[in-house]
Amino acid sequence: IHSRIFARAFIVFDQSSNKRVVILSADIWSCTQAVKMEVIKRLESLYGNDLYTIDNVLLSGTHTHSGPGGYSHYALYNLSILGFDKQNFECIVNGMIEAIKRAHENLAPGKIFINNGNVEDCGNNRSPIAYEQNPSAEKAKYSGNTDKEMLLIKFVKNNGKEIGCINWYAIHPTNRGNKNRRITGDNKGHASYLFEKEKGTNIQEKETFIAAFANSNCGDISGNVKYGIPDLVHDFERMREFGEKQFSNAKELYSSASTQLTGSVDYRHTHIDFSK
Repeated sequence: IHSRIFARAFIVFDQSSNKRVVILSADIWSCTQAVKMEVIKRLESLYGNDLYTIDNVLLSGTHTHSGPGGYSHYALYNLSILGFDKQNFECIVNGMIEAIKRAHENLAPGKIFINNGNVEDCGNNRSPIAYEQNPSAEKAKYSGNTDKEMLLIKFVKNNGKEIGCINWYAIHPTNRGNKNRRITGDNKGHASYLFEKEKGTNIQEKETFIAAFANSNCGDISGNVKYGIPDLVHDFERMREFGEKQFSNAKELYSSASTQLTGSVDYRHTHIDFSK
């Protein structure tokens, strides 16, 4: 283990409509269907069938490529480690349940603020030739061939206590490379570490500040293109570079977030039949 990996959860509850939504970002490759269904099953055993459901629990992975695998029920996704790993599956599910339970137990009236800005020189398009095949009208909408926007929401209780924040920025956490054999949250995990260290986070406490660096439309945006193939020599420094850029931008957006989100809470969830 180079750095521990975490699940970070927020719950937003609208008292007027009695609707709530869970937003969870975990330092894993992706949330598989197997994990989602098991998390919902265990939440229903804790809170009943109506509070936290497949519709209003949103689970996502930061997409780190340096996390343990084998936690899908589809063979294709388990090929890299030659099968399903029940120990890792249980670790991920239990961590998510614990994060959601803590968020549930710490619910209190509060405010949400939103901010956004661009993060420069933090990821390059790994397929620029493919990008150039887009129609000119499509490319004209953007200033470059990657999405540079970071969107951040900040949570503060009415008593002034800062709960934490979650932001979305598009980049593959692949700086450690495919030769790395140590568990790490890569650039996004490092960004969370820096933010939480500055805020004095203590995960042993009942309630503490959390900073989630979730992924966005990362597509072809990679931290490795700038430097070429990871070499196991400079990978840590490059991970730190891209983590620090995300952290410093998130810190600025957090500090200057003054636009309050208002209105009701709602969510959408659907299944798509890919066989058709």
